[in-house]
Amino acid sequence: MAKRGMRAAVEGGPETRAIVVDLDGTLTDAKRWLCLDAIEALRKCEARGIPIILASGNIVTTTMQVSKLLGLSGPVIAENGGVVHYQGENELFGDKKDCLEALAHVKRHLPAKELFTNQCRFTEVCIEEDVRVDKVKALLKDFPVDVNSTGFGIHIMPKGMDKSVGLKRACDILKVPLGDVMAIGDSENDIKMVQSSGIGVAVANATKGLKAVARYVCRRPHGAGVVEALKKFKVL
Repeated sequence: MAKRGMRAAVEGGPETRAIVVDLDGTLTDAKRWLCLDAIEALRKCEARGIPIILASGNIVTTTMQVSKLLGLSGPVIAENGGVVHYQGENELFGDKKDCLEALAHVKRHLPAKELFTNQCRFTEVCIEEDVRVDKVKALLKDFPVDVNSTGFGIHIMPKGMDKSVGLKRACDILKVPLGDVMAIGDSENDIKMVQSSGIGVAVANATKGLKAVARYVCRRPHGAGVVEALKKFKVL
């Protein structure tokens, strides 16, 4: 039986003292069904003293509740890094004023539909994936915002906002260096998070852009890929 607090290292790589994992498309499949094997694996990591940080483009209330229901102890990163939640407190790392102006501009030129969750977002806005993201980016090229598609929504975020911003704060809270973190994701909005971590992982269904920067690309998709990565780097 592994002792609590045990760390893992493989192939001369860093020790894993915390894990950050994306939610939609990584822990879930395309239907947003959670992978039960992945949940069990993450709970085993928690039992060994390795906190799990859940990172998502979703709103903080949803992400926080999912983290709690899964039994995870790490901070929660929501709105693509714009919000970090820990022990009942939210920290905001952006202002959606520019995003709202950008959204209004998009809606004047494209039949863009806002996500219902926009009323709960603190730092960004999101539209449905029924318009082309390249057209949205072209319309907003002179606005101080970044645009990212996750396959579940097109996010309009403050310039420079990404999950690595939230991850840095989460690491400060946990007193864990970024180099000792394993990051697992599937989409373009996970790129900087994966790049900034000690061990960056892309599940098999990940975008080409994420696979290009990942240290390890899984053979299996979604939650099965999460389990594969944890075993590959001997965290389990």
